[in-house]
Amino acid sequence: MGYPTAVGVLWQVSDRVAIRPEFSWAQQSLDNENGFAQTAVDSTGVSVAISALVRLRQWGPVRSYVAPRFEATRTTVETTVDLQSVFPPGFPSPLPTSQTTKVTGTAYEGGGSIGVQASPAPHFGVFGEVGVMYARNKTSDASSTTPLSSPTTRAHTVGLRSAVGVILFF
Repeated sequence: MGYPTAVGVLWQVSDRVAIRPEFSWAQQSLDNENGFAQTAVDSTGVSVAISALVRLRQWGPVRSYVAPRFEATRTTVETTVDLQSVFPPGFPSPLPTSQTTKVTGTAYEGGGSIGVQASPAPHFGVFGEVGVMYARNKTSDASSTTPLSSPTTRAHTVGLRSAVGVILFF
């Protein structure tokens, strides 16, 4: 378990190398109603990552390591806006009374960090990492009112990455 929020498994391949696959998931729903419109937003995000921890040094229950890492993330946000409350019942609307927009995003992140892991008890450990990352994102927007137009946005990010967490050994 760690922050940024993820659940993973630490598989000790050898004395010096471990593999850590991670998984995270988030679901959010939002409903908003004001005098003009009703808005419903549903979003889902799924992320899968893998790191290879290579031990550098060990001092009793404390070990240092480097960890190259790769992560793939998929997000979907669907927004529905209902404008029916703007026009009186039976009044023909010159505009669409409901619009749904679906935005999907895919991100790939790679990087590396240096970390320290300590095991103060036989079945318990903690870790902390800091490093650098590079991410490439692609977002596509599909709207129900403009089905022929689907704008795509691409972004590149470089920055620092840090993580902390606890380990339960079985």
